[in-house]
Amino acid sequence: MKLNSRPDLNFIISTCILLAGLPLVWLGRNYSGYSDNQFAAFCMGSFMVILGLFTLVVREKRSIELDEEHKRIVIDIKRRFWKCQHIVIPFNQITNFTILRQGKSSNFSVYYDLGVVLRNGKTIYLFGGSAFDGRMSEQFIENLKMQFEQAVSL
Repeated sequence: MKLNSRPDLNFIISTCILLAGLPLVWLGRNYSGYSDNQFAAFCMGSFMVILGLFTLVVREKRSIELDEEHKRIVIDIKRRFWKCQHIVIPFNQITNFTILRQGKSSNFSVYYDLGVVLRNGKTIYLFGGSAFDGRMSEQFIENLKMQFEQAVSL
């Protein structure tokens, strides 16, 4: 089984954050003091522009492969700049799988991530910050967890 991230969706989200920050920077550019709401708008807009530009520049693409034949999980992380990573997790190093829940149900921004708990106590989250199909569905992640547990035979 192989899962691939959706860099096109990450690109759209990054662009929206960047475009939402630009008007805030423009509207807050003439602030008169640090307690002014214009200053808050300027700071928030600047943060959004920097975050949007950073995520556009990095452009991370992630693939997760459950390799039952070689008894391992392989995570490939490719970035436009910086170090690319190839993480191999042998089945005999896995003690458990866990589900991480991020966000709030009240604003409909709940994301789930599947974590691999290793013998040394370290937890590796498979999805990281990448967009994947089904990442917002608890049922999808539960099914994925069961598939991984069956493959590893926990």
